[in-house]
Amino acid sequence: MIPKFRAYSEQYGMRKVVGLYWFDDHVQITLENGSVTPIQVKESQVNIMQSTGIKNYFGKLIYEGDILTDEGDDQKDDWIYGVVYYDKDKRDWFVDWRSEGYVNYLACETYRAITGNIYQNPEFLEVQNG
Repeated sequence: MIPKFRAYSEQYGMRKVVGLYWFDDHVQITLENGSVTPIQVKESQVNIMQSTGIKNYFGKLIYEGDILTDEGDDQKDDWIYGVVYYDKDKRDWFVDWRSEGYVNYLACETYRAITGNIYQNPEFLEVQNG
């Protein structure tokens, strides 16, 4: 599988990328839409997320940093939200269901829906902790 990436920065928003190049003072990002002028930002100003290679219930590709929801289906009226992340030690993708206090393999959560991501929708995570 060829890895896919997307990048988020406050200046440019969320973008799909086809090329990432690190230099001494910036990261050069070549956009998927064929943009001839790559984005150049300082590394601290951009968040790069890798695709998990797994799709959600609706066929949408899940990326690191995506927020999944159970849509209130576990015999509860409240929706719960989980963050997708990669565990380097276990070499696998997981969902951290923070408000429920457990972590599960992402491969077991494909019937969940993507509701946002940690950069553009942090309010989903604040609600469950507040």
